[in-house]
Amino acid sequence: MLPAANRLRTSREFELVTKTGERATSLSLVLYFKVLENSAPNPRVGLIVNSSVGGSVVRHRISRQLRHAIAPHLNKFPASSHLVIRV
Repeated sequence: MLPAANRLRTSREFELVTKTGERATSLSLVLYFKVLENSAPNPRVGLIVNSSVGGSVVRHRISRQLRHAIAPHLNKFPASSHLVIRV
């Protein structure tokens, strides 16, 4: 699980990263990345799992898997970086 200090929470934070951040796409994922100068000193991650992925159980399972996969790599991200993963 991601520590609370490493999670994006507000819609404003998500919007800022998805609208102004760099974007990388694949068939099933879109990654948005932005380094913010006046932000918390630790990297922050947010997930967007659309309902087209499946029902609630499936979406939550995918979210848990993504959080588990990204947590060990947080120390590799620059300070004040924000990452949004859209499935």
